[in-house]
Amino acid sequence: MDNLTHSLFGAALAKTRLGGMARGAGPALVLGANLPDLDIILQPFGGKDAYLVHHRGLTHGALGVALQALVLAAILVVYDRRRGADGRRPTTWIGALCVAGAGLASHPLLDLLNNYGLRPWLPFDTTRYYGDLVFIADPWLWLAFGAATALAGARTRAGSITLALLALAASGLVYGSGRVPLALRVVWPVALALIASLRRAGVGRRRPGRIQAVVVLLFGAYLALLGSNGARATDAARQHLARAGIAIESGSAVTLGPGTGDPFRWTVFLEDEERIQRVDLHLFDPAAARTTGFDKNLEHPALTRAESRYPRQLAAWRYFARNPRVVVEGEPQSGETLWLLDARYQSRPFDSWCCYGLFLGE
Repeated sequence: MDNLTHSLFGAALAKTRLGGMARGAGPALVLGANLPDLDIILQPFGGKDAYLVHHRGLTHGALGVALQALVLAAILVVYDRRRGADGRRPTTWIGALCVAGAGLASHPLLDLLNNYGLRPWLPFDTTRYYGDLVFIADPWLWLAFGAATALAGARTRAGSITLALLALAASGLVYGSGRVPLALRVVWPVALALIASLRRAGVGRRRPGRIQAVVVLLFGAYLALLGSNGARATDAARQHLARAGIAIESGSAVTLGPGTGDPFRWTVFLEDEERIQRVDLHLFDPAAARTTGFDKNLEHPALTRAESRYPRQLAAWRYFARNPRVVVEGEPQSGETLWLLDARYQSRPFDSWCCYGLFLGE
């Protein structure tokens, strides 16, 4: 998930009992909720290959999270001891570990919701698991976690200013993106005004548990809706392909791409050994679905010719790509360009964060 989602979730955790378990628990929960993404610093040094192989890697796995939690807990304990007694209960190792562990564990659990993939058992097992439920940035989650942060428990002037700035930044993303549905654009300012009014009225100050319970129920209901709609979208995609006379085996691999802030718009990828079928549909009008078919070309001779010249790039692509596809431009005599794509993110050949364009000429 995007770091705004992680940060808001960490801030919402700080409004629970975790926020009182250690000195500096609030900042630590927000930091811990983002800390596993430190693996992104490998990209400037190792380039695209390192990013595809290592992002959401060891720092997102169970072992990596546990090690980071120990380090963050130690920092909390040392920080408390250096600040000295000020009438507060001293930070214990158990309290510090609870804070650090909760913040860090929230990161991979949220990341597991989308279709990027997570390898929780590294370095012992490289198997990826995919949630296929939530787009990488979902404004509905910003509202839910933001409401929990804004309304549960005590509030301060600094907190109000911070939340206002976050709401302004999130609004820029909502209205600056062409992917966000009209319904969300209409609801967005109303929801922000409601949360601000409730915060000003003091709702949730004395009984934060009620706010947190409501947000948990809403979050669970939203995930249940997405899970149900994802299954419906898969069935609708299969029916659409059948009506078009496109044969897809019942056991074919499926990848789901949820819409941005639209639980009823989906992109469904169905593939067999030779082809990938991409179906874009809306559950309110499945008959208007659009289908695009791609040859995978995974046995193309250009791949063999590229093995000795670009072994690192090929290895990274094969390790990462969930829906791999090869496109070759040009001729062997004049020089070919081999494009290594992942259909879930890119259908056309152009250089990007997950696509390679490899020149095979002299």
